[in-house]
Amino acid sequence: MSYTPAEQSDNSRRMGQTVLVIDTDAVSLEVDGLLLDCDGVLVDSHSASAIAWNLWAKRWVPGFDFHRDVEHGRRITDLVAELISTPADVDEAAADLRQQELDHAADVTAIYRVQANYSTQAPPEAGQSSRRAAVR
Repeated sequence: MSYTPAEQSDNSRRMGQTVLVIDTDAVSLEVDGLLLDCDGVLVDSHSASAIAWNLWAKRWVPGFDFHRDVEHGRRITDLVAELISTPADVDEAAADLRQQELDHAADVTAIYRVQANYSTQAPPEAGQSSRRAAVR
C-alpha cells in the first residue's frame, strides 16, 4: 500500500511510531524523545558545513565561498536552485550537496559545555532503553 507523506504520517501515528517527512521521503523512528539543534547550541557544524559546501561548489558553482556567500536558514534545494545556472541540474546538484554534508557530518564538534554535561552522565540502568543514554 502506498501513502502520500501526510497519509503515511497520520497512519504511522495511529501505529505509535514517529515519522519525519522530509520533502517526499518518510523515515520511521522509534524514539523516546527528539532533540533538535537549530542554532548551534549543542553542536558546531559551521566548519564541517564550510568544507562540504566549498567542495561541492568546486563542481557546481566555481568561485562560491561558504563563509562569504551562503544564506543560512534556507532549504538546500532553494539555495541550489538560485546558484545553479542550469535548472535541469538542480536535483542532481542538491543531492550532491546533501551527500557532501553527510560525508562531513563526523567533523561536527560538540559545544564544550554541552559535551561536558552529557558525557558525565551515568550509563542507563539495566533494562532501561539505550535511547536514553547520554549524548556523545
